[in-house]
This record gives sequence, structure tokens and C-alpha cells, in this order.
Amino acid sequence: GISGYAVDRSDNGGAFVTIAWGINGTSFSEIGLAEGNYVYRIMAKDFAGNTNLSSDSTAVVVDTTAPGAPTITSPADGTTTADNTPTLVGTAEANSSMEIFDGAGSLGTTSADGLGDWSFTTGTLTDGAHALTATATDGVGNASSPSTAVNLTVDTAGPAAPVISSPSNGTSTNNNAPTLVGTAEANSTVEIFDGAVSQGTAPVDGVGDWSFGMSTLSDGAYALTARATDGVGNVSTPSAVLNLTIDTAAPSAPGTPSGAPNPNSGSFTVSWTASASPDV
Repeated sequence: GISGYAVDRSDNGGAFVTIAWGINGTSFSEIGLAEGNYVYRIMAKDFAGNTNLSSDSTAVVVDTTAPGAPTITSPADGTTTADNTPTLVGTAEANSSMEIFDGAGSLGTTSADGLGDWSFTTGTLTDGAHALTATATDGVGNASSPSTAVNLTVDTAGPAAPVISSPSNGTSTNNNAPTLVGTAEANSTVEIFDGAVSQGTAPVDGVGDWSFGMSTLSDGAYALTARATDGVGNVSTPSAVLNLTIDTAAPSAPGTPSGAPNPNSGSFTVSWTASASPDV
């Protein structure tokens, strides 16, 4: 019969050393091991003194050190985006498990690859400010401290429709390169249209004012509108239509005046034939 078992251990690739003799059961425990790589094997001994080693050994890694805090490399801190399902990219301990947070709320998990690279696409985020962090957990359950927060603002709302304040609707002018003036969301870009055809763009300043000099227009009627695009690409609805008429053609010359004095009243009347276009 078996008189007992012995436990041999190799520390960090070193020679096997017997650390326990005469074990009557089939288990052995030890505590307080330093971090490192350990291999255990078991030897059986019978009452006649014969011994035999187990055919297999068991490897154990003791790791009590938490991974370093991960890094979120993209998007950059302070980013504003119209993408409400952004993809986060970063680095962490190789092969660790990642958990992504918005404030204290978990958004989900992913894994770092063998080089420590990871990415994570969020679910749909609401418009507004988000403070995104990541933690890493290694293969034995040690968890890192959180990464530095990335402050991300999601903005999917289009700007308010711009206003064309000058010239006024219904204006008729002989200026065939008029300047449009108006207001829109501060620091956006306005695009001017005649019907569906773009006439060009103009920047909006920090208080919401803009102006746009039209290229030379031919005589005729124009239906001008403006649309605003904010810094992340959200586009407004069109402004109210400005109906503008360009008229640079002079009316035809009136007829030669004629007339005679009235000797009874001392008055004089002059007359002429009307121009083809009498509204000067």
C-alpha cells in the first residue's frame, strides 16, 4: 500500500525541491507565495520504500500586481462629435479584459490583444457631455485603476434655421452683385442657395453674424435661402425665402416734349409719350 505522498516544487524554472513529505491525503495547500511561476509534481511512496513520480505536473502563476491604468487614445479629450455611437481606441496590458464606463455606468467590455491594443464601439449615447474611462483586468482577476477620463460631447442636433435680414424680402435692385446679411448659429458656416443651386458659403462669427457677397447675377427673379452647418456637420433647415429681383436695364427714353403757352392763363403745359417701362 501507499505510505504517503511527497510534493516537489520548481520555482521560476529552477530545480525541483521536495517541500512536503508523508502526506496521507490527496491534496496540499500553501500560502504566502511570492509572485512567480511555480511547477508542482507528486511522488508516491509505498511501505516497502518504493517511490514513483506522477506522470504530469501542474504549473501555477502567482500574480498579485494589478495592470497599469489603460489609456484611451481616441477620440481626444474635449472632442465634440455628431457620431452618437463612437469607437474608442486605446492601449492596456496585453491580453487583459477591458471595461468601459461613462461616469459610474458600465458601457460594456472588450479585450486587449497580445500587443495591448483594444477598441470598443459604444451603444447609442444621448446628446450631451460624457466622461469616458476604461479599466483593465488581468487573467487572474487583478483590476487596474481607471484611465484618465476622455470628455466627449455628442451633438446630433442641427442648428436653428438662419435668418437673411438684408436685403428685405421683395426687394428690386439694380445692384447685380448684392451682399446678403443675416444671423445663424455662432461659429457655424452658412451656404446660400438660389432655389436648389448653391451660390457659395460664408463663415458665421462668434456672435452669430454673417455676410455674403453674391457673384454677378443676371436680370431676373431670385429665390434665395441660407442653411447653416455646425462644427460637427449637423445641417439646419433652410431660412425663409428671400425673393429678390435684379433689374439693371434702363427704361426706354420718353418722347420729345411738346407744348404751347396758354395766353389766357399765362400757363404752359408740356407733354410727351410714355417710356416702355415707366417705373424708374
